[in-house]
Amino acid sequence: MRSAKPQFGVIGLVDPQTSLFKAAPVTDIEILAGDVAILRVNFVYPFDPVRSLGFPYGTHRTGDTLGSVQRAFQGHIVSRLVQFKPIGLEQPAFPVYETSFAAPRGLSGAPLTNCSGTVHIHGIVIGNSESKMLVFRSEERVTEATSTSVVEQHEVLCLGVAVASDFVLGMRSQLLQGVIRDVLQAAGLVA
Repeated sequence: MRSAKPQFGVIGLVDPQTSLFKAAPVTDIEILAGDVAILRVNFVYPFDPVRSLGFPYGTHRTGDTLGSVQRAFQGHIVSRLVQFKPIGLEQPAFPVYETSFAAPRGLSGAPLTNCSGTVHIHGIVIGNSESKMLVFRSEERVTEATSTSVVEQHEVLCLGVAVASDFVLGMRSQLLQGVIRDVLQAAGLVA
């Protein structure tokens, strides 16, 4: 057994006193045998409840009539990744928020906003991230033949991804002829 204070670390948990989902910085960790650890955390602030509204799979047909369907998704920001780069993107990595809801096709480009009070745009939905973990693997060799059977079980976590608004606001736009934040401030659209 050994106890080591981590340099950094934050996890999301439900606060037992308030039943709210909160960010909990790790203050101490004890690593035990069997790939087990005990964490001591300090609850600080709730992860922001957020929503996004757009047109994912946004058509509905009734007989000969085809209509648009607007759909909203609500959840929480579960993490902020400082460096995110989708596969195949030639540009440098950028900061994103991961959300507790996966973003279906057609929600891309929708704002990720807070759920209460004055509307604050946290980011722009761009897609999903997926993490996969192998939880079980078994291999069987048949002695009479040369075949091998492999059984694997994976757990998959799918989260929505929204590019952080502070990153977007800092970008220079040729179309707008300036930095996005400056152009929006001049128009009175951001503080």
